[in-house]
Amino acid sequence: MDKAQGPDGRKYIINHGKRFLIPDSITRNALGLKVDDFTQKTQEELDILQDGRSLVDIKNVRLIKSISNPTDVFAVLPFPELHKRHVPNPLTFNALGLSWEKIEGITQSEFDAIPTQPALVSFENWETDVQDAVKELLPKSGPKKAVIKFGVFGPIIKRTQIKDYLSYGDITADGIKDEFTHTSFQLGEFFQRQVTDLTVEILDRYVEATTIETHQGIVSAHPEISKYLVDPLVSAKRNFCLGDYLSCIAVCGVVGEMLAIFLWKTSSVTFKNHPITEEEEALLFQRTFERLMHERRLGVLKAFNRIPPEQQKKFSDIQGVRRSYLHFWARKPRNEKADALLVFRSAMSLFKQIVGVKLHDAGSIDLPPALQKYLVDNSAKLVPNDKKNWSE
Repeated sequence: MDKAQGPDGRKYIINHGKRFLIPDSITRNALGLKVDDFTQKTQEELDILQDGRSLVDIKNVRLIKSISNPTDVFAVLPFPELHKRHVPNPLTFNALGLSWEKIEGITQSEFDAIPTQPALVSFENWETDVQDAVKELLPKSGPKKAVIKFGVFGPIIKRTQIKDYLSYGDITADGIKDEFTHTSFQLGEFFQRQVTDLTVEILDRYVEATTIETHQGIVSAHPEISKYLVDPLVSAKRNFCLGDYLSCIAVCGVVGEMLAIFLWKTSSVTFKNHPITEEEEALLFQRTFERLMHERRLGVLKAFNRIPPEQQKKFSDIQGVRRSYLHFWARKPRNEKADALLVFRSAMSLFKQIVGVKLHDAGSIDLPPALQKYLVDNSAKLVPNDKKNWSE
């Protein structure tokens, strides 16, 4: 294959009498092609060649991973024949503008059927001018390192597939053959029991609690975030699914309190031109923020404009339901299941807004401002002791 450059600066691969346009410098660098590799051609020389299709813009290629080895991501390229190339590292993935949400998990046999060619060129080996241009698009703030965990809240499933998942029986890691058995395995991991111990009723409640709006696929693995927020929410969801609605309500109430304290710790409130101290909190509120009654905490956050109206309502919903069940001897009859579902969805929604980790279209991790500040301030405690289901 020859490489040519036209008078307008556009670059082509010449193959079997056809010219194939390389769409941009990022694609060219990822394929390991240097500017000096291209021979200058006149427009007349290019015009006598058949116009082949443009090479696929690298950020729009198909992305795959083998379910049996989910840590390695490959880009599927159609030229000169269909093949796959390994994306060498997260920095290169981000620089190419790829999206983590578009990665497909396929079976090992499907994966092996696509021929493999050398890996895409790592970002640090790209041409300097292209590196500089791409760096302008990469995130510039926040913690330099964040450890995350995948799948702690379980997978998203459809109600119509419940009986199918149960019919698979118990799935071990070695028994994962496709995306369906992988999801069945994840369900067993979430419930911490064999899939055969689950019922249609349990998974029906699981579907109710697992919506696109409230589900969180990845979370921070910071030990304190896990201890005070993630683990209690996982427990609350599991309790709801198992029909223990009162436990779900109680735990969500605790999560609501922890989220309010987290907001205050990361809110950068100043007093006399410096960050407020606990001693000054006690002077202003008669006790430190953390020792205030929860209703008073919410009032302080509202007064300092640290929670928008939508979040105020969710905090109030959680507090009101918890109080009605756990703080009064005599109470009016209520629908425990509906109330538990309300507070769990409210707690998960607040969790997503305040500390939810996202993978945005540029491929890098997106952290809310409060979580960014917390991770920077507590970087010494960044890596958890339990490394199950986590990645850097």
